[in-house]
Amino acid sequence: MSTQNSKVPEQRLDAGTVEGLNPQGFFSENSAKGSCSVKVAVRVRPLLPKEISTGESSCIQSNVHNNTVVVGLDKTFGFDKVFSEEAGQEEVFDVCVKNLLLSSFAGYNSTVLAYGQTCSGKTFTMGTEAALTGLKDQQGIIPRVVRTMFHEIERRKSTKEFVIRVSFIEIYNEEINDLLDPQGQSKITIRELTRGIPSLCGQREERVSDCEALFKLLEKGAVHRRTRSTLMNESSSRSHAILEVNIEQHLIEDLYQTADTSLKSASTNEQEFITAKFHFVDLAGSERIKKTGADGESLQEGISINKALFVLGKVINSLIEEGGKNAYKPYRESSLTRILQDSLGGNA
Repeated sequence: MSTQNSKVPEQRLDAGTVEGLNPQGFFSENSAKGSCSVKVAVRVRPLLPKEISTGESSCIQSNVHNNTVVVGLDKTFGFDKVFSEEAGQEEVFDVCVKNLLLSSFAGYNSTVLAYGQTCSGKTFTMGTEAALTGLKDQQGIIPRVVRTMFHEIERRKSTKEFVIRVSFIEIYNEEINDLLDPQGQSKITIRELTRGIPSLCGQREERVSDCEALFKLLEKGAVHRRTRSTLMNESSSRSHAILEVNIEQHLIEDLYQTADTSLKSASTNEQEFITAKFHFVDLAGSERIKKTGADGESLQEGISINKALFVLGKVINSLIEEGGKNAYKPYRESSLTRILQDSLGGNA
């Protein structure tokens, strides 16, 4: 699931101002009046070796031409995009995420969420745990975004200077933990800035200058993420993980301007200093307690996971209904939606 949000109220992205947009990808048409800033893609994973060995068969038929999936014999569902079992990681990135990244250089906040049942392949698709390891064609969304981002920075560095900052947190039983500083003594809290924009206080934020530095932070944080074995998954994520990448850019001539050039108009200065943030959200899998066999602490984790996913669904539905203009949006009902508020709501 992908969302896009402009940092400037009532302003829509003009596709002509962003170079390299994929015309077949999400958000290539955002200049069109009434276009929706929430897109949903479904990826059907192949059967696992364990499932094949026990004689199980797939109950889902995917049609990539009309973007529908048929569950069972007669239940048909339509989506913005459907990827079959044969779809590769690169295709998912090109269609769902590439345009979001390019739009970040124009100052647009974006969020990509991996949502699904436990053991459905969310972490594999997102690439949260395998940035430097594994075959290149198996790397997920995050490694591909990182490499493309630094390629774009290299291409633009003759006219702009960039600062990239990264934070990595998990939400476990509604508590926020810093994956980059797991032994930290300070508690992370959500506070409101001006205009009700939420901000995390107490989290560690690292400045990076290349792909390898960011990948090392990603791997460092992934090691500390909470997992537990269940009947459905030997290593089930028990928390929602959020990687935030902040992109800050300055026009070089603005950084070194003289006193005489300080009389530039406010509109010009806004163009010379642009910030955007990109959230990658690897959600814990939705669970049916009966199937996972959870009890005790694991049961409480499952309840907390399902609650956050339920609130996220409510928020997204409210954003879609009537363009999200009049509907109440329950951001405060969950830490997850509160943190993502300015990358889901607003002009999204």
